[in-house]
Amino acid sequence: MDWRMSILLLAGFLAVVLLLEGAFLIWHDTRSADVRRLERRLRALHAGGHGEASSPLLRARPGEGDGVLGRLLLRLPRVAGLERRLQQAGVLMSTSRFLMMSALFGVAVVLVSRVLLVPWRLALPMGLAALLAPLAGLSWVRRKRLDR
Repeated sequence: MDWRMSILLLAGFLAVVLLLEGAFLIWHDTRSADVRRLERRLRALHAGGHGEASSPLLRARPGEGDGVLGRLLLRLPRVAGLERRLQQAGVLMSTSRFLMMSALFGVAVVLVSRVLLVPWRLALPMGLAALLAPLAGLSWVRRKRLDR
């Protein structure tokens, strides 16, 4: 056996070993128990966080769920999505405080427009727009932060 055949056999051996190791790594990255657990948690978070009661992927923020309003809000199904948006935007405000400030902003705009003698048919849409303005601002801040 000459040296060319030895190099060819060595290259073939290395190719088979690398093929087996690559197949194992692909299997491990797609089928292992850790990957399945992470996929299950991500599916639960995507569905609104009700699949698993306490997911370690999201830390509870201080003050969240304190008080009567906070406990009532935690029972609503889509409040977890708003809480996640607040976290992704980097806003340190609790969900209940954000919702209360949005509602107060909408009511204040309606009251001020009524004091300025704006008709109801214009005051109510203005109040609704003011109610939704913090949500629009939140999505803008979130998008800006996530694009970085």
